[in-house]
Amino acid sequence: MSIKKRKKGFPKLNKGQKIGIGVGVALLAAFFVFGRRRINSGLYEISYLNDPVIYHRGFRNNNPGNILYVASNDWKGKVPYAQNTDAGRKFEQFETYAFGVRAMIILISNYLKTLNTVEQIVYRYNPGNPNYVKFVSAQMGIAANAPLTANKTTIKGLVQAMANFENGVQASDFPAVSDDMFEAAWSIV
Repeated sequence: MSIKKRKKGFPKLNKGQKIGIGVGVALLAAFFVFGRRRINSGLYEISYLNDPVIYHRGFRNNNPGNILYVASNDWKGKVPYAQNTDAGRKFEQFETYAFGVRAMIILISNYLKTLNTVEQIVYRYNPGNPNYVKFVSAQMGIAANAPLTANKTTIKGLVQAMANFENGVQASDFPAVSDDMFEAAWSIV
């Protein structure tokens, strides 16, 4: 009685199976090469810090959310208090604009762990301003008391709308946080 040895490796494929695998591999490769959003590396270097031409304080501080200075906040890219040139050192300053957007993303992400409406988040961020709530709700296209889903899309909508309000940016103006800048800030680890 003889025992046949089994060949190691992949099983023999017919022509249709080979074509199917080839197409699948090509689509996967195309996704990785073309499907991923590429981030312009120059976005990480943009800084408006202390620019005398810039009117909006949030821009001049690289802090589009006008995040208040808190000594215990150890934000990545934060300008140390001793070097902070903000009038009265009331607001945080960041080395680049992307770091300021990143801080806003983290802050809002943390709020979304316990708060779930535009109204709750805005009143936690800036208490007592109903116009702020109306503005953010209108920019996001949702009701102020509608439940929010804690995901990247929601965070992006909140960051962009809140930064626009903080800097007096209207819908027709250049946004305080563009889609590309949000993606750059989101990608900072």
